[in-house]
Amino acid sequence: MEESAELRQREFIARNKGAAQSDAGAGFPLRLGDGTVVPAERRRDETSAFRLFDDVPREAVESALAKCPVIVVDRETEILHPGERNASIFVLLSGHIAVYLDERDSGNVINIEPGGCFGELSMIDGRLTTAYVIAAAGSQLLRIDQELFWAELAPHPAVVRNMLRLLSLRMRVSHEGVLRGLRKQLELEHVQKELRLAREIQAGMLPASFPRPESGFDVFAIMEPAQDVGGDLYDIFPSERGALYFTIGDVAGKGVPAALFMARTMDMVRVVSRLLRAEGTQDIDPAEIVAHVNDELCQNNANSMFVTLLVGRLDAHSGQLVYCCAGHPAPLRLAASAEPSELPCVRGVPLGLARGRPYHDQSMLLARGETFFAYTDGISEAENRDSECFGEARLAVALSRGRGADSRSLIAGVSEAVRQFAAGRAPSDDITAIAIRRL
Repeated sequence: MEESAELRQREFIARNKGAAQSDAGAGFPLRLGDGTVVPAERRRDETSAFRLFDDVPREAVESALAKCPVIVVDRETEILHPGERNASIFVLLSGHIAVYLDERDSGNVINIEPGGCFGELSMIDGRLTTAYVIAAAGSQLLRIDQELFWAELAPHPAVVRNMLRLLSLRMRVSHEGVLRGLRKQLELEHVQKELRLAREIQAGMLPASFPRPESGFDVFAIMEPAQDVGGDLYDIFPSERGALYFTIGDVAGKGVPAALFMARTMDMVRVVSRLLRAEGTQDIDPAEIVAHVNDELCQNNANSMFVTLLVGRLDAHSGQLVYCCAGHPAPLRLAASAEPSELPCVRGVPLGLARGRPYHDQSMLLARGETFFAYTDGISEAENRDSECFGEARLAVALSRGRGADSRSLIAGVSEAVRQFAAGRAPSDDITAIAIRRL
């Protein structure tokens, strides 16, 4: 924030005692300490943050919001900027907010009016912020800190449901804005330079590091796009209880549209995982994550894009591996003294095609020293100059040569085998692989 901007904190008064109240959830209007009233009409706006409180007991909302400070901005102020940590959801009570998705004062902007919110995604997934958020002079914002959100609001199932709806809408709007911006850039003279930048941004969305050996895992992964930007994805993140979640996927199509759908899928997997964990005390099963992500990706999917996805959870102490496959190639198991073996895989329908599809978990025990290997079909379908595919048999041979190796060396061996087989032919699809060795 600008140091010259005066930010004053005031206590939030939950509502005017004489105002009408709804039996279904939080009542409106809400009255601030200076007499400013948040009208009931704001609930009818689909982008309104106050929809978070639909069907939530009034007492719970009153108790939480009474602890939230209000920020008053006296002049145009930068609230958030790319690369910083954010631990709050901000609700705009009055004024105007501009969210710039690339550079400040660019045309790629999302406008937030009173009743809207921002900061929810970076607060939930813990990643650095990626946009500039500018508050106009005279704006008033309600700040809901993450400790209060997780302790008092997230335990209500209605809040989790409402948050998923809000995030899905926000990400659709954001990605549509990015797509419009990229289409405009394609008309410019330096399109290749812009696409190279997009590739760097996409690479920055993938995990910057992997779990250390102290976690009980040796992990490595790669994603090599066939074009400037790709449609493959992978992610690795731990749970609070020490389990390791991982995902690998392949969006149908290539280029910018596939890259945007890939980004949306990655965000939804993390967000759904975090919100569902807030409802209970146990780690969430991969099939439940996949089902929720599928329902969200089906919304407003006018181009019928879809993604194959494999989501898994591995416990370092017991070695239990639980995984769910949604149209993705079956993963493999590598033991030090045996040939690679394909794991049983009920290949469900890819995500984004139809809501309400059932998905099923499968489980196995991964012994110490064994490696779990998953990949996208850019490896098995890589072609040489005679249009012959690399195939699963050659993949098994490459993996056999890496038996007993660490995960990085194993994947490097597979990548080199594909490169030699292609003999200089440009790849037609992204190449992505993930290896997890239990130590």
